[in-house]
Amino acid sequence: RSFEAGSWSGMPPRERKKVLLRFADLIEKHSAELALIETLDCGKPINDSLSVDLPDSVETLRWHAEATDKIYDQMSPAPRDVVSMIVREPIGIVGGVIPWNFPLFVAMWKLAPALAGGNSLVLKPAE
Repeated sequence: RSFEAGSWSGMPPRERKKVLLRFADLIEKHSAELALIETLDCGKPINDSLSVDLPDSVETLRWHAEATDKIYDQMSPAPRDVVSMIVREPIGIVGGVIPWNFPLFVAMWKLAPALAGGNSLVLKPAE
């Protein structure tokens, strides 16, 4: 129902961008707590969670958030003999399976582009 209701898929890209950037800010703000959860969940060193997983997850989310309002549904710059069109077409509900070893980071790889494109998302954790 979340996709069909249109509350996310019908939201203007600029508004989705703001929401996703706020989400990235919150992840960054709570990175110590999230790193501890990540470490306890998959048994990796806390330093790896703090220095790699959390910063890379935030960077991935911000990159896709910034791309959200760059999808114009119009012709993109291309050579004269090429037709290149940028089209935004939310496909609906995206499913993602999250592994045990890099759960937050891999979740962000799936979550960020799906949400930036206006899709809904269902994540299946490792356990």
